[in-house]
Amino acid sequence: MEPKDSFEAMLACQMIALHYTGMRELSRANFSKGMDASNQYTSRATKVFRLWNEAKDRWDKHRKKEDQRVVVEHVHVGQGGQAIVGNIHHSGGGSPKNYGASSWKSVRQKAKDQASVARTGH
Repeated sequence: MEPKDSFEAMLACQMIALHYTGMRELSRANFSKGMDASNQYTSRATKVFRLWNEAKDRWDKHRKKEDQRVVVEHVHVGQGGQAIVGNIHHSGGGSPKNYGASSWKSVRQKAKDQASVARTGH
C-alpha cells in the first residue's frame, strides 16, 4: 500500500491494526481450550476482517473518485426539447442544476456560435 494523501495514510494504519488484531484473534482461537472459547475468538476475528474489507472498499472508492466518467451513447430529445452535443467538461463543485440561468445562456450561445461557424465556415 502506498498512500497518496493523509486520508489514505490514516486508512492504511487502521487496516494494518485491523489485520494484526484479526490474526491475533485467529491465533487465540487455534490455541484455545474448548469449543466455546474457540468460537468466540473466531467470531471476533470475522468481525474484524469485515471491518478490514470495509476499509479496503473505502480505499478503493477514494482512489476511484478521480477516474469517474459518464459516457452517454444515445440520447432522445423530445418535441420542443434541447440538447447539447459535444464534449462537456464539468469541474466538480455541484451538479448542473446549481448553475444560474446566465450560465446556461452562455452555453447555449456558444453552441449557436459553433453551429453558425459550421454552417458558414467562419
